[in-house]
Amino acid sequence: MEGLIRLDLSENLIGDSGWEEMIQSKGLFRVMMQKNQIRSLRAENASEMKSLKRGEVQGNPIQGLFLRNVFLRDADFLYFLKNGCQNIKTLDLSGSRFRLRMLKHLPETVEECSLNEVMDQEGSVLSMHELGEILSCLPNLKILRLRRNQIEDGGVEHLARIQGLVMLDLSENHITDVGAQRVDAMGISECNLACNKLQTLSFFDEELDEIVLSQAFQNESYQKVLFSHAKFDPRILRSL
Repeated sequence: MEGLIRLDLSENLIGDSGWEEMIQSKGLFRVMMQKNQIRSLRAENASEMKSLKRGEVQGNPIQGLFLRNVFLRDADFLYFLKNGCQNIKTLDLSGSRFRLRMLKHLPETVEECSLNEVMDQEGSVLSMHELGEILSCLPNLKILRLRRNQIEDGGVEHLARIQGLVMLDLSENHITDVGAQRVDAMGISECNLACNKLQTLSFFDEELDEIVLSQAFQNESYQKVLFSHAKFDPRILRSL
């Protein structure tokens, strides 16, 4: 395609793999891909994000926006939201740097959000107070991942504003037993608190076997174990 700078492939039933191949083509300045079958937009670095902006993808059934390990300006984020990502269900900004306020523009359709090891544009950790306030406005949010964000017990209290979560990943943060109790009070069916500063391991209404128990203790040094309405064979405690 030497010398070609603009390509129109609208209405051709092109999926994700075809889309990703076209935007990586050298020399193309603009790729028109409206009304195809593209379901996700992905970029793992600044170069790939720049390539994404070459495309016109309105009218595609886009469900996920994945912009990882990039420095994300407000204008870039809004560009994607206005050009095909108005109804996304999945957002992943893991490893990226951005202003929290831009998340206020997320559509209410978002069900899953991954913000693992993220920072603001100045390189500081994100404010859990502001994040909790923003995400509490997403009525369909069910899954939230916040690994490696230096979250402490006070941050957990702010996250408690978010209603309706069924899965919360807070692993590899700075949460103690106090924060863990606040998480329990949120009533989330699945919560990952691995690799925090916990001294007490709690099992509530769980069915346990030796494998589950050993996995829970992996890379951890608990001083207390609390069982409440848990179902297990007492013999598995020999592995503690």
